[in-house]
Amino acid sequence: MISADKGGREMRRTVAVLFFLIFTVGCRSEGDIIRHGKIENIVRVFMTAPNEYAFLVKNLETGEMSLKILHNQHRLGEKKIIADVPAGNLMWIEYREAYTDQVLSPKSFLHIHVYSEDSIEGGGWKERVGKHYEDRTTAVVR
Repeated sequence: MISADKGGREMRRTVAVLFFLIFTVGCRSEGDIIRHGKIENIVRVFMTAPNEYAFLVKNLETGEMSLKILHNQHRLGEKKIIADVPAGNLMWIEYREAYTDQVLSPKSFLHIHVYSEDSIEGGGWKERVGKHYEDRTTAVVR
């Protein structure tokens, strides 16, 4: 009978430890960082929709340019356009996307470092309207 009681205590202790671990891991407030980084050598910044941007990035070795788009920008918490790039240098961005229990963390951000507000240009795209596509654009108002 003593061994059965001891086995019950061990079982309760194991369940309590598992519950504690699940609870503490599930209650993190920092959030899991999904994507983060820095994109440098940006030669043009396009506003493709209100608060959404695309970036034309130059490969300094080959001179080739490619368009970079960060997906889910509408869900990033903080967006700043910072006019701090000196003349002669290329623009850059820094971003972080973090989640806490499937909800975007307020620690997510997008910081776009540009020469001035004139560095942001309107971008165009095609939007489906019924059975056909129409050209759309975003005009940047100064």
